[in-house]
Amino acid sequence: MTSLDFSGISTAVDQPETKLTVADDAYRKLRVLILQGTLQPGQKLKFEVLQQELGLSASSLREAFMKLVNEGLVQLAQRRGFSVAPISIEELKDITRLRKILEPLALRDAIEHGDDAWEAQILATWHRFSKIDTAQSDAPGILDDQWSYWHRAFHESLVAACPSKKTMQFRAVLFEQSERYRALSAARRTKPRKKSDEHRKLMEAVLARDSDKAEALMIKHMALTSNFLANVLDATQDSGKDN
Repeated sequence: MTSLDFSGISTAVDQPETKLTVADDAYRKLRVLILQGTLQPGQKLKFEVLQQELGLSASSLREAFMKLVNEGLVQLAQRRGFSVAPISIEELKDITRLRKILEPLALRDAIEHGDDAWEAQILATWHRFSKIDTAQSDAPGILDDQWSYWHRAFHESLVAACPSKKTMQFRAVLFEQSERYRALSAARRTKPRKKSDEHRKLMEAVLARDSDKAEALMIKHMALTSNFLANVLDATQDSGKDN
């Protein structure tokens, strides 16, 4: 395992208002490295190396690993220790299938319960995200950390008024797992990504309190994204077989 660079990670994961334990800090940093693809699928996570890099005790590192195991980002195998969970097109499809159930549910609840402050937060987050999205490079293999951060923030703002904590909890786990595939596919794609107005249309439907339209747009958006990511991964696997 090569030396890990944790510079630039804090903007995506740190929450200054919350005092983190050593294990919490390690968990967040390792989580970002996995989601961004720095720690590759199937890569063995070596205690000795990570202890040195993070300055952690074995117990703190194990605690961080177990949290990641619970999220499905790390695997624990007998006699082999911890490793980054593998990826597959089948898993991506399964994640998308579950997201198509939970995202619309959270969205409908948010539309029903959202107030003016919720709408204002959506507009503010959209303003930041749309500016970054417009400036984002179309070049293959490019996925800016700030784009990922504000893309996540925008989607979270849409459902923020959902009162169900369990729905939001499971929705967040699935969203993060899908983002892992997005980051990995961005690093592997060979064609420019095509920008669209899917996010704007979705936001407008939500603010108009049109639950049926918002749900349809959300499901379509997830399906298109999943198909694109699956095609990139499939092409990568085919290329690997040819080499």
